[in-house]
Amino acid sequence: MRWILGVLVLLLALAVAVVAFAPAGFALGYLRDNSNGSLDYTDARGTLWRGAASGVTLNGEALGEVAWTLSPMAALRSRIDAQVRVDGPQGSGTGRIRRHDDNLLINDVDADLPATLLSQLLAHEGLVPQGRLTLQLEELTLRGRLPQSASGQLRWVDARVSGTVHAELGELLAEFSSVSEGRLDGVLSDAGGPLGLEGLFHVSWLGYGVEMILTPRTPALADALARIGQPDGGGSRFYAVEGRWLAPAAAPPGG
Repeated sequence: MRWILGVLVLLLALAVAVVAFAPAGFALGYLRDNSNGSLDYTDARGTLWRGAASGVTLNGEALGEVAWTLSPMAALRSRIDAQVRVDGPQGSGTGRIRRHDDNLLINDVDADLPATLLSQLLAHEGLVPQGRLTLQLEELTLRGRLPQSASGQLRWVDARVSGTVHAELGELLAEFSSVSEGRLDGVLSDAGGPLGLEGLFHVSWLGYGVEMILTPRTPALADALARIGQPDGGGSRFYAVEGRWLAPAAAPPGG
């Protein structure tokens, strides 16, 4: 009887060792083979619990290098708790991702992103966004693909546009304020630069919508904005845009 107990303890220790030191490529290979082609990578290193992969693509989008640290204690409770770092062509950032029941919890995200991610919002006016985006996401809860709660902000730093016009805009801010029926709503504002900005936006899994008042604070910017949106009679311009993520370009409502 004692030898049976000894064998069981040995097998348990072996199982723990296998899991603890399992190479990252083993887990990623399994995920890739069962992702229906949506996940791919070129190289993996480290272990299941602390590893990294380079050349990562998800749904055809290049993520670059992804590194992670998993919590073993969370895994014992059949949960996911990971610290993640991404560094790639679409930007870089860090954050915490947890899976609890049917909810995906994303916390403490700090990311630096290219302003070209806003291209779809301005394409209808022939404008190309330039500068950098900084994302600070305190908390985002998703159930399925629908947001349940959110808190954070997105800053457009050194904001400027080229294309049909060239203009310096200063620093602009989008702050997430509420979530309703799977839709994330927020407020737009400025940091006191050349462009005065007031507006509202919403984002969902299907698409987005933005309504804003643009107030130029310099004569040069007033000339640059003369063909954008509609005048309000007080020196400002009203601009609205909505669209779906799969659409090639956004268009103003009713346009």
